[in-house]
Amino acid sequence: MQKVVRTLLVFCCIIMVVSACGQAKNASPDTGGAAANGGDVNGADNNGGQQDEAGSEQIAIKVYYTDDNLTDLIEKEATVSFKEPVEKYEAALQALKSSPDGKLTALWSGIDIRSVAFENGALTMDIHIPDEARLGAPGESLMLEAVRQTLFQFPEVQSIEILVDGQKIESLMGHVDLPHPMLRETN
Repeated sequence: MQKVVRTLLVFCCIIMVVSACGQAKNASPDTGGAAANGGDVNGADNNGGQQDEAGSEQIAIKVYYTDDNLTDLIEKEATVSFKEPVEKYEAALQALKSSPDGKLTALWSGIDIRSVAFENGALTMDIHIPDEARLGAPGESLMLEAVRQTLFQFPEVQSIEILVDGQKIESLMGHVDLPHPMLRETN
């Protein structure tokens, strides 16, 4: 009987050690078992995102487009994937470049996004605007508002600096003043 009890104890210890080893990979010391990526052990992050099998995080964001007449911004939801935090902003900007359906116009279509950097709440993006991507005053105004609303949905972004070919310019397309930087409005 003692031999059976000892065998069961050894077996239980082995199971506990094996299961603890599997959890130790995902646990971080300050989260009480939450995954080291800031999410829970089921792959969800604190922002409602999910992690895919490749280790990329996926989150749903709001992206802004316009109608064919360039009169209003229209909000659509998109899912973006990223591995590094700055890639989240790059993915959001890429989502601005293509329309989810034929009824909406992507204001950032044709704009080359050369680089995106984020440090201490300040997001800096360097773009190139080919001649064929230039818009009139209403389009330029909506374009700035679309990027503002898309990027300021991330609470950590406090300012957005838009450079064109590495330079601070007065206006993207000559119609609307471009603030340096655009600041998050506080209520």
